[in-house]
Amino acid sequence: MMPARCAAVDCSEERNKDTAKRGITFHGFPKDPLRRKQWMVAVSRQTSDKKLWEPSKSSVLCSRHFKPEMFDRTGQTVRLREYAVPTEFDFQSIDEGHSM
Repeated sequence: MMPARCAAVDCSEERNKDTAKRGITFHGFPKDPLRRKQWMVAVSRQTSDKKLWEPSKSSVLCSRHFKPEMFDRTGQTVRLREYAVPTEFDFQSIDEGHSM
């Protein structure tokens, strides 16, 4: 079985011991159709034919794409709040800001 990798564009976080040590958690896409669509739009990923990308049952996003207040850390397990939508993405070019 392949390790879970964040589905966000240009994010290379993968579920492993290193990310766990750094406190990065991974969260599956909501089953609720409306919330799932909100996440899909937020991820802003497209298929090769320019359609909105559809996550698979195993698709996940890492915690880096959610604001801190979107998490419930009161229990033993870090959970996203029911209304959580990913908003933290860096869609700028990786080379931006580097002088040439």
